Amino acid sequence: MSYSEEPSISSSSYFNHQCSNSSGVNLGENEPRKIEIDQNLLIDYTHISILSKIAEGSHSTVYHGRYKDMDVAVKMIQKDVKASSERSDRFVMEVMMLSRVEHDNLVKFIGAAVEPEMIIVTEIMRGGSPQSYLRNMSPRRPELRQSISFALDISRGMECLHLNGIIHRDLKPANLLLTEDCLKLKLADFGMAREKTAGEMMTCEAGTYKWMAPELYSMEPLERGKKKHYDQKVDVYSFSIVFWQLLTNCTPYKGMSSMQAAFAVASKNVRPNIEKLPKEFVSLIESCWDLDPKNRPELTEISIILSHYLNSITSALHLVPPEQALEHQSQDKTNKQQQQQQQLQRVSSPVEPDSPDTHKLIKEQMGEKVIFTKLLSIRKKHSSAGSDSCFGKCSLG
Repeated sequence: MSYSEEPSISSSSYFNHQCSNSSGVNLGENEPRKIEIDQNLLIDYTHISILSKIAEGSHSTVYHGRYKDMDVAVKMIQKDVKASSERSDRFVMEVMMLSRVEHDNLVKFIGAAVEPEMIIVTEIMRGGSPQSYLRNMSPRRPELRQSISFALDISRGMECLHLNGIIHRDLKPANLLLTEDCLKLKLADFGMAREKTAGEMMTCEAGTYKWMAPELYSMEPLERGKKKHYDQKVDVYSFSIVFWQLLTNCTPYKGMSSMQAAFAVASKNVRPNIEKLPKEFVSLIESCWDLDPKNRPELTEISIILSHYLNSITSALHLVPPEQALEHQSQDKTNKQQQQQQQLQRVSSPVEPDSPDTHKLIKEQMGEKVIFTKLLSIRKKHSSAGSDSCFGKCSLG
């Protein structure tokens, strides 16, 4: 349940005029057809009441609603005769993906309805998107601990999808949602998600340009019906851009249009500026947005690294002298006042509250070289033994 100011695409007229849509149906073949969804996933439309509009995008509108005795989010697919087949396909795919897995960092699916409107009902996330959260905080940045915690939420949710053979394909701040206390993130909007099948070709240029992996672009025109081969590593690339935003609170490729950014990434291997990144995360982020998908880590590896770093921060803070602890307490009080004024949670000051001594302890425990070395050791271990772990709650629906 989300919307984006930069709409997602399933094919592009800029790089490739002849891609097919995600269902394999040629664009232009938009005759309405019967929507088939498992009856167990359908709910009675008459039990839903619409209260107020939350957000509106190019393809759907999200409302605050009630289903029986609980508050819910209701995503209503906008009617468009010219694109009815494509929207129906995306609707069915999103229902399938949302209902298939459960995880603490995935928005909870409640049900769907086809008539009289195509709607998807999920838990309501009152904290809004991190896109709005960061915009309201600008030019400040979140605390480092909060940024890492958010990134870990994302990586764990994405890890669960990948372990269940699902590629999200449209990971970006607008497709993430915050809990009411703004302390936890969940993945939402599975309209572009696909099941990964060995050797299967998939739609080119699926996602949103500024977060889209370079292998998704097609610089050469493809014949009608032709697709490209890529895998879950496209999500790792998107994760790196989102993580960069959480750490810097900057807009990727600022000053460039979506098309200009896409061309720069695809043809010149341009990436966001790393000058404002904490040095200990430069290597990790650069490995995640590497041009070669094979060089990018898996989300399982990323989750382990972020979890370890978050624990290192917590351990280091316990070692701070009492006088510095008072400084942290004073800073926390200031942050709470800012939160009340802006109706945001955990808004940080322009300067991170971590003192120099604390930051030094953290760097000693988990510096840039240690993070990258740990990544390599984890990769070596998993390449030989494989990995079937999933952090938090992760199960088939």
